Amino acid sequence: MKSKFAKIVDNSIGAVIVFCAVTAVFRYFLPLSASAFCAACITSCALFLSALRRKRKEKTERISREAADMFFDFMFKSGQAPAFLLCRALQSKKTNAERHGNGVYCGKTAAFFYFDTPPSERDCARMIARAKHYGATKVYAFCKTLPRTVPQVEGFSFTAVDGDATYKLFRSLDCMPKRAFAAKKRGKPYKLSGAFDKDKIARYLVLSAALFAVAAFTDYSVITLVCAGVCALLFVIASVVNIVKYVKKQRRDTV
Repeated sequence: MKSKFAKIVDNSIGAVIVFCAVTAVFRYFLPLSASAFCAACITSCALFLSALRRKRKEKTERISREAADMFFDFMFKSGQAPAFLLCRALQSKKTNAERHGNGVYCGKTAAFFYFDTPPSERDCARMIARAKHYGATKVYAFCKTLPRTVPQVEGFSFTAVDGDATYKLFRSLDCMPKRAFAAKKRGKPYKLSGAFDKDKIARYLVLSAALFAVAAFTDYSVITLVCAGVCALLFVIASVVNIVKYVKKQRRDTV
């Protein structure tokens, strides 16, 4: 997930590029002031649509992050804990559910849980065999990571459910595990280090060049020049940091 600083950089580059491009197009037909006004309106609309798309993406990332936290909590519990919590939640909803080992059975439907590693084809076959033993014909395998291959058995329906959907089910039934341990959070220095990643070098360069171009349109205003200078400085710092990282890596490889 991107840091706030990275989002600001991406939005700034996109806004400046759109503004410069639209201004250059309208400049052929309108005066500079009118072209800049039209470009500002179009850029604002583009940023608004981008913000809507970003919110949808952030919601998906939030669900994935919360799902990862749920699987982290289950790591400290027994292997039958997911089945126990789900069965108890279904029974509280007046559903005729039973638990046998790592499986929950409800009528003709059986649910199994593989939160550590993705189930192999042999694991899936065993799930089907256990489901058949208890009279089920539908199998749902709730996994952190989906299996690569699933055996196709006549008369059985096998569905693998990924981590995000598993989290939504446990969340909707209010059967989340109690938090006993919290994952260690990374500090601010780690977050700030992402501002000088390798992929940021080109972005700082483009943003600096675009801001210098905008400054030329606005008779070299002080604010625009300062912003362009800051981006140029970030470009230099990011370049130096990555050069140092590359040199250190080469030295470690040769030792």
